Amino acid sequence: MTVAVGGSAKDTQAIDPDRDYVQHIARALLARVELLTDDLVGRIIASEPAYASVSTVAAEDLRLSCRMNLERIVQSLGRVVPAGVDPYDAPAATGRRRAAQGMPLEAVLHSYRLGGRVVWDGIVDLAGDDPVKPGDKILLQVAGLVWEEIDRFSAALASAYRDEELRLRSQHRHQQQRDVAALLAGPHDPQEIQRLSDRLGLPDHEPTVAVSVLLDDPDQPLFGVADSLAASGLHAVWALTPGTEIGLVRLADRTRSSLVDVLRAQVRQRVGLSAAYTALGDTPAAARLAALAARTMPVGHHVAGIEERLPQALVLAAPELAAVLLAQTVDRLREHGSDVEVLLATVEALITENGSFSRAGERLYCHRNTVIHRVGRVAAISGYDPAEPTGRLLWSLGLTAHHQRADD
Repeated sequence: MTVAVGGSAKDTQAIDPDRDYVQHIARALLARVELLTDDLVGRIIASEPAYASVSTVAAEDLRLSCRMNLERIVQSLGRVVPAGVDPYDAPAATGRRRAAQGMPLEAVLHSYRLGGRVVWDGIVDLAGDDPVKPGDKILLQVAGLVWEEIDRFSAALASAYRDEELRLRSQHRHQQQRDVAALLAGPHDPQEIQRLSDRLGLPDHEPTVAVSVLLDDPDQPLFGVADSLAASGLHAVWALTPGTEIGLVRLADRTRSSLVDVLRAQVRQRVGLSAAYTALGDTPAAARLAALAARTMPVGHHVAGIEERLPQALVLAAPELAAVLLAQTVDRLREHGSDVEVLLATVEALITENGSFSRAGERLYCHRNTVIHRVGRVAAISGYDPAEPTGRLLWSLGLTAHHQRADD
């Protein structure tokens, strides 16, 4: 069988019914690349909404990309890619550029399918002009070869797109960490606050909550909390410090309690929260309070605001005073008393029951006189009577320091 592409007798040559034919007709199609490009640009703009906005992909950029890819596809089909040239350089470059522009991958791949249709229509038009018409079987074989090539080009584009997307995400995450770290360092002048506010998407004077996540379990996903908040529609930015993630969460129209609900439902790490604050300049203090709240919780407890952990935070924030409290209360009892754990449990029950001997006895399953006797021993040894307001306060803080020391 002979085919004359374009109708010229001297172009007539014996060809194989599949690969030779597609090579032959693809080489003829190279002369029509400009027309194919016009056709493809029109189809993309008409059928793919993501490309309709010139602010996303400029018209000249779109046309140049279409031409480069069509030319390389036709060259590849015709086996005339220039020596030393990567046949998939055009789709790879397009994938990287569209990822950087934020164009959805689905839209880019759809444009490639449209490009495949344009190439196929061009081949059909050329085949229709041949004096000797190729049979339907040959055209079907050619169609298979065309779409195999389109699939390979699409795969190269998608791979480059995803690689660039990952690179950009990593770059963005690192920049975000640097900006959050800068905000945490404070203080800043108003211009710097505004710059960080714009970059982080945290409007100044809108409610923000600092979140501190202790990374107790190295097997936990590093950004698990961030993923949970993002899935719930809460905008958060993060910085990683040794053993801790610090997040700043924009509440917008949400309440702090809704943030707590999300965290308690999805997080299995120790998480402390600051109170909501409205001036980004207060971020360093808020982050310190969130970190204190997280550190006061024993491993296995999950989420608490600073207001829920005030006594523990006070003790943790003043380690020298905590040592004095322990020396005057729990440690003195250990030095001079017997049945120390029983006496400590009695003091804790009395504090829990706001100084009521009867309710403390019920909690401990013993008579109130037993409680009175034990408390008297504690007062005699330590010099601080848990039944009196001042002594009860000191013993409450002393026990807090005791539990904190046991958890460390």
